[in-house]
Amino acid sequence: MSNQEAVRRVLSPDYVGTIEADATDPARLVKVSLDCQGEVMAVQVLELTSVTTSDTGLRDAVLEAANRAEAARVLNELALLGAFDPDRPPSDPDRPLAPLPGPTAPRLVVRTHEEQMNHLARYINGGGLEPIQAPGMRRTTSLNGYVSLARNDRGQLTAVDVDQEWLWATSLERLNNALKEAVEQ
Repeated sequence: MSNQEAVRRVLSPDYVGTIEADATDPARLVKVSLDCQGEVMAVQVLELTSVTTSDTGLRDAVLEAANRAEAARVLNELALLGAFDPDRPPSDPDRPLAPLPGPTAPRLVVRTHEEQMNHLARYINGGGLEPIQAPGMRRTTSLNGYVSLARNDRGQLTAVDVDQEWLWATSLERLNNALKEAVEQ
């Protein structure tokens, strides 16, 4: 099996691996645990700081931890499949690559998915639309209604929404309980 086939196999929605993974964001404020298929099993805030008491900071930390956990899971699965051959010499990183043919265009500036979602959420909250779900997206909310998570068909986190006023006033235990409820629903 070639490396490309191994990567396609591990990243396919039908693949069930053997590795469960967990990771934290770079600041070690949030921990996300994944099962063998990459579905989110747990989200835990490790420390309340100015980052985790901000809705955007918490969202970024949770998504970063989820991405790092998924990367660790995929890399470990690829290693088990033998995609990393220790006998093959590594490519030379100092070798210059040939330039791409044709003219080069200036870099496009595109709003991130989160910026687009924030704009749409402000429009909806302003009374513009009834809340809608994108195809293949599943949104779960904690019992108190202050924390909601959006996941794709594979169970990977795509969005985290938290009520900012509640987040400023909540304790670490209450925040983790709300996250647990949102993950388990």
